[in-house]
Amino acid sequence: LIQATAPPPESGTTIKSQNREEQMRALGFDDGGQVDDDDSESDEEESTPYYNAVARAPSGAAAAPAQKVHELEEDVVRNQAAKSRLEKTVETLEKKLETELQHKQSTLMALKAAEEQVAMLKTSSSQQLSMLKREKELLSMQAGFGGGLGGGKELEAEVQKLKSQLQSGGGDGGSGSGAAVDNGQSGELKAALTNAEEKANQYHAELEALKSGRKDAVKREAEMDIEAEEREKELANALEENEQLKANLQSASTDNTRFHELNKEVQELQAKLNEANEKMEIYKSMAEEAEIKAMNAVQATANEMSGLKADLENMQNKYKKECKERRRLHNTLAELKGQIRVFCRVRPLSSKELAKCGGEEAIHFPEEDMLVVSAGGGDKEYEFDRVYAPDQGQVNVFVDTEPLVTSVLDGYNVCIFAYGQTGSGKTHTMEGPSADPGVNSRALAELFKIVEERRDVEEITISASLLEIYNETIRDLMTKDKDKKLDVRQGSDGVHVPDLTITEVHDMDGVNEVIDTGKKNRTTFATNMNEHSSRSHSILSIYIVSRNKVTGVNAKGKLHLVDLAGSERVGKTDATGDRLKEAQAINKSLSALGDVISALTGKASHVPYRNSKLTYLLQDSLGGDSKTLMFVNINPAPENCQETICSLNFAQRVRNVELGQAT
Repeated sequence: LIQATAPPPESGTTIKSQNREEQMRALGFDDGGQVDDDDSESDEEESTPYYNAVARAPSGAAAAPAQKVHELEEDVVRNQAAKSRLEKTVETLEKKLETELQHKQSTLMALKAAEEQVAMLKTSSSQQLSMLKREKELLSMQAGFGGGLGGGKELEAEVQKLKSQLQSGGGDGGSGSGAAVDNGQSGELKAALTNAEEKANQYHAELEALKSGRKDAVKREAEMDIEAEEREKELANALEENEQLKANLQSASTDNTRFHELNKEVQELQAKLNEANEKMEIYKSMAEEAEIKAMNAVQATANEMSGLKADLENMQNKYKKECKERRRLHNTLAELKGQIRVFCRVRPLSSKELAKCGGEEAIHFPEEDMLVVSAGGGDKEYEFDRVYAPDQGQVNVFVDTEPLVTSVLDGYNVCIFAYGQTGSGKTHTMEGPSADPGVNSRALAELFKIVEERRDVEEITISASLLEIYNETIRDLMTKDKDKKLDVRQGSDGVHVPDLTITEVHDMDGVNEVIDTGKKNRTTFATNMNEHSSRSHSILSIYIVSRNKVTGVNAKGKLHLVDLAGSERVGKTDATGDRLKEAQAINKSLSALGDVISALTGKASHVPYRNSKLTYLLQDSLGGDSKTLMFVNINPAPENCQETICSLNFAQRVRNVELGQAT
């Protein structure tokens, strides 16, 4: 453990904590904290990460002092860990030795107790055996004495004889014939008879007592035999346990020898631990010095970084300010040139798209009004007049759209159209739900507000129409007559559609009625790209006729609010039959719109407006002094990157179109 954490000094050297210079030299360092050249080879063999760190430690802050301090701290931690492990080892050994010592003492005490018990058992067994022998002798004597009492029969015979003699003497005297019986002799016979009967009774009593005692003696003898066997077994067990205790005592003696060896090892480990502690104190002191130097260097670097950060923030603020001013000037120039303004709106991912892509979006927003598309071929950067992230709502969109909408009251033709693939949020941007309306409703609400404000100086009439272009056929959405033939014509008032239903509206209720009727009649079907895909171009047209009560000047303006059908590759929609025909017609009209944009961008002498009904109808809103705003709607899902890039490339081309200077 000691060798793994802190290498010992060279042979013959000792570390003295009283003098730091001597400690440094003992570890292989000179007064300056550098490794001695003479011992570099041996030091390299015995070096630890800490030695290497000290050897590499720079004298100044230019060589990354923080890294060196970190290395020193790691070595200190390793030394502390080694110390902790060693202390735990010593503590474990001490506990083990203490436990073994207690066990040996218990064994010795048990052995002594067992020897005493064996001695007591021997004494007790000897005494009990003697008692048993004595009882056997007594029983033998009792048996002999009982046999001697068999002479009781002689006493009975003698008694019978005396009775016979006494009866014989009495009989002779009664008859009066025979010899006279001496009265004295008769008395003696009676006395002898009485004495004999008493002896016979006494012998009978003793005989009964001896018989009973004999039975008890026999029973007691059997019990004493059993008890003697048990005592012999106990003695044998005690002797066996005594032998086991002797063996344990012998083992304890061996363990005592091991105890002394372990105690010696503990002392050696303690000495090494003390030596390691001294080295660690030196390392700690050196690490503290290096840390102070590093902290000074870090503080100096931090001060320098703080100054650089302040300069960077100042430059960033200036850059943002310049970018904002550049955009303002660009927008002003675009208005003066009559360029089409392009707003890009990115919708949020749906729950299904989030689950499919794991929340990973293909579009990012590095700066205001800029976005980056991360595709397989790399990142593509785009910049537009305005860029709306998914968290920006309908209100934010209309705030930037409002100035363009109100210019229709000044006699301009204004066109606002939404372009993008199916499901990118075009209809939401233009129409929106009733709870959060889109550009159409908000624009008309703003128009009615301005009309009310100008009521004293202007007479303004507002009319509305709603149509769709489906498979290059114009349909009036204000009527259910789908067979009604409509076409685009060029007249004195510009491009118009004869026989189209145009309704005068006086407030938002009238406008909402027009929009609701159109929604019911518009052509939608489901495709792979959207459950309710718009299969036609929807155009809500607002016609403004105004007369200034003071000057008598009349003005006319048109506002086209266009929700284009989805643009996507036919193969991706899985369209067949009528849906395939619709998709081909949509792509043809959008392609014609692209041709018009290209011609306007290149300032070609001929612009192919009449290649489709869509471009023909929007002719007076895409050229001349009209004002046009395009929303390019984007789906941020990674799987739609190709359609997204196609839409953004088209929007970039549109942004470069100059319609002509506004008058």
